[in-house]
Formats: sequence, C-alpha cells, structure tokens
Amino acid sequence: LLTAPNLTWINTDSDGTIYLRSAKYQVLSHPTGAPLFNLLNWFVVRIPLDSEFWRIAMVSALASSVTAVLLFSIAKRHTSGWKTYLAPAIWLGSGLVVSQSTIVETYALLTMLGTLAYYLHVKGYNHLKYIACACAIATHPLALFVIVPLAIADTMKSGQFRLRDASP
Repeated sequence: LLTAPNLTWINTDSDGTIYLRSAKYQVLSHPTGAPLFNLLNWFVVRIPLDSEFWRIAMVSALASSVTAVLLFSIAKRHTSGWKTYLAPAIWLGSGLVVSQSTIVETYALLTMLGTLAYYLHVKGYNHLKYIACACAIATHPLALFVIVPLAIADTMKSGQFRLRDASP
C-alpha cells in the first residue's frame, strides 16, 4: 500500500531512476553493478501491469514480505507461542524496513537473500546456502557481512580451523 505508484518528487533522491534506466536499457547501474538486481528488474519491467517504477518497487516489497516469513520460520525453530511472532513484527514495524521496502532499492532483496542464507544454514542445507550467498553478493557487496560469518562457522564446524594446537 505504501509503494509509490510512479516516480515522484519524494523518491527522486533514491537510486530508483538509476535502477529503472538499468532495467529498461541494460546499462550499468553503479560501479558495483548489482547484476542480479538489474537482471531481475529487466524481467519485471516487461510485465504489462501498472507502471514500470511500481513493478520494480514491488520487488522490494515482495522481498521484505519473504524476509518476514523467513524470520517467522527461524523464530519458530527457537521459540514458541507469541514470541514466534516477535521477530517478523519487529522487522515489519521498523521505519527503515518500511522505507526501503517501498522504493526501488537493492537492500530489501539483499536482506531477503541474507536471511535465506542464514535460514538454510540453520536447516543444514549448505549447498543451497552458498547459492543464496552467491545471489546476495551478485546483488550488493554488503552480502559479505553474512557470507563471512557463515563461512567461518562452517570452517569451525568442520574442524579445519583451530585457535591453538590440540597436541599435548
């Protein structure tokens, strides 16, 4: 409901115009590129529904919705009762999340992919986890904040990394 129907004076300071141009004409959006986001948007702008800007903004809204479902699933694994709803409620009630979920920006998709990677890590699906990590790094370099801790956790779990020698 909060997603802007088209480019307005309110959202001109965001990167929406850059990503829209990148999706329509297949040009580089930023030096980091965001190739996965641009490719996804290339498909989305070709859907004949409402305005192109609104369709790309809906990618962010849908990604935040999927993130809420993933947070619920993660919380359900560790808690019960009303506490299960706390993580998605805090997520959906955050002003920053609402602002990034209603504009054309990479952060909602990046957060969804990072949360998906953690969810797959918790469930033990390591191959799928690293596919989600690869998609996240193809979206934005901030994905390293998720990838590095997950890689360290996997390395420590495998026993290949020791802080000190175990020999007597």
